[in-house]
Amino acid sequence: MKLKYVLVPLVVLALMSVASAQIFVGVKYETAQGLRGELISGCIGHTMKIHVYLNGYGTHEVKIEIVKNVPYWFDEVVSTQSKIVTLNGLTDVVFEYTPKEMAKYFVRVYVDGKRVDPWQLFATEDRPEFIVTGYYWVGLRMKVNGEEYLPDDYAPVPSGASVEVYGYLYRSDGTPASGVLIEGVMVNSQKYTTYTNSEGYFVIKTVAPKWEEYRMCGEKGRYILVRAIVNDVPYYPWEEFKCRYVCPTEPTPTPTPTPKVTIGVENVIGYTALAVLVITVLYMFRGKLFG
Repeated sequence: MKLKYVLVPLVVLALMSVASAQIFVGVKYETAQGLRGELISGCIGHTMKIHVYLNGYGTHEVKIEIVKNVPYWFDEVVSTQSKIVTLNGLTDVVFEYTPKEMAKYFVRVYVDGKRVDPWQLFATEDRPEFIVTGYYWVGLRMKVNGEEYLPDDYAPVPSGASVEVYGYLYRSDGTPASGVLIEGVMVNSQKYTTYTNSEGYFVIKTVAPKWEEYRMCGEKGRYILVRAIVNDVPYYPWEEFKCRYVCPTEPTPTPTPTPKVTIGVENVIGYTALAVLVITVLYMFRGKLFG
């Protein structure tokens, strides 16, 4: 058997595999917390959206499996949904799901019956997942020196600024979760704790680190991660407040003064004598110079 009859089918299969993999771009989850491409927390009975981003053209069947991560056992498919969609370049295919139990979940994606997401066998650090708890947040805000921001606004936080994070925690049935321990972990690992009041409200008051000491000036990232530690919940509801690290303005360098040129009396006399000498020489040799 000639080698080309073996290599050609293999190359075709490889190209088909690459082409199918390129159609998949990513998955993001949307809850009341916003739209996230990383781990996000949802709540039992609260509908969330699953955004599947595909890059291609033509009409295709897109199917997702919502999979519950079962520790030390086989993962369990808890929901299957499919749509016939027309792709026109980068396309956002949206599915909805209402969780029924507390657990950690992820999504498998199929296009025309073939699985296209890259997380084939094992969880990887970049596989987007979501957790479901019996609690949810309401009205989370971040206040920096009196200015209010949303958790995902990347609020500008200067070194040493007064920063408050606050909001409400509710149970899945809509009642306030009172007396719940709220823990906040800063980006520099400093911890703060407080409890929700009878209305489910909490506030954590912090002072921003000196970003210049951590060489973080001008970068974006987490300011504080807040989670509710509830004894009867295996997965804690949490939220990440993000910011831009603002360092003190460097002092403007003092310009070097331009040296002043001064001409003394002696200089003036010297220049005058030189000028008289030049004129005299030119006069004496005017005939030879100018014919």
